[in-house]
Amino acid sequence: MDMVGRIRRLHSRGKKSAREIARITGLSRNTVAKWLQGPVEVAPIHHRTTDRVRAHILLCMLSYYVEWHLRGKRTAISS
Repeated sequence: MDMVGRIRRLHSRGKKSAREIARITGLSRNTVAKWLQGPVEVAPIHHRTTDRVRAHILLCMLSYYVEWHLRGKRTAISS
């Protein structure tokens, strides 16, 4: 997806032709032309809200505590 965006930016903002873009990127002219004419694919947007970040941190801490607790129990049993 990054290369498609780069090609579209070179074409729209830089006013480069498909031939110039192919030379710059090292891709074939057919590939560049196909990507310029193809439909625009939208990349997923990941929203990082405060609640989700806090929930993620809570889960990480909880999993760390469970692992720590189980390691302590395992060494106490084997001793």
